[in-house]
Amino acid sequence: MQLQNHFYVIRHGQSENNILGIESCRIETQTQYGLTEDGREQVQNALSVLPKLDAIYTSPYRRTIETAQIIAEAHALELSIEYLLHEFKLPSELDQQPYEIAEAIIHAPENDFNQTPMGDGECFDDLYTRLEKTLLDLDKKHQNHTILLVTHGSPVEACIQIMKGKNTGFGPFEDLPNNAEVVHLNSLNLIA
Repeated sequence: MQLQNHFYVIRHGQSENNILGIESCRIETQTQYGLTEDGREQVQNALSVLPKLDAIYTSPYRRTIETAQIIAEAHALELSIEYLLHEFKLPSELDQQPYEIAEAIIHAPENDFNQTPMGDGECFDDLYTRLEKTLLDLDKKHQNHTILLVTHGSPVEACIQIMKGKNTGFGPFEDLPNNAEVVHLNSLNLIA
């Protein structure tokens, strides 16, 4: 995909659910999980590699908003909530479950989370389409801007796959950055 603007994407800083090893994939239940002190420090460190930004868009989750607020304050920018940057929507029965349980179900041979959603969740193809639309819409909205997207692991991976022009699904993820690492989507370079 060719974009006229420069897009950077950052995975939120370490959050409380990361430390607890608990899935927090639903808008209804995510508010209890903010950034940890280490997560705030990770985001502060990422500031040194970010270019001058013209716009910041964030997922509506607490951990991404807290990440975006640190960056917005440093760049003297308003942040915009973009609902479509939300976390991958696992079925509600996997929300608030330990990572191991969710991963076992996601990667079970009988489940195809790449193309078939389970229960009230979404599949990776849905996530891919959602992020592709978001990138195209934001690219049309701006002209010659440097834009930061603040989101979660699976959406970051989807953005990278979109820019590579291939949908490899849930993986294993080849390019997933750590918390508060920044990827320049236009060049696919990890810069933090």
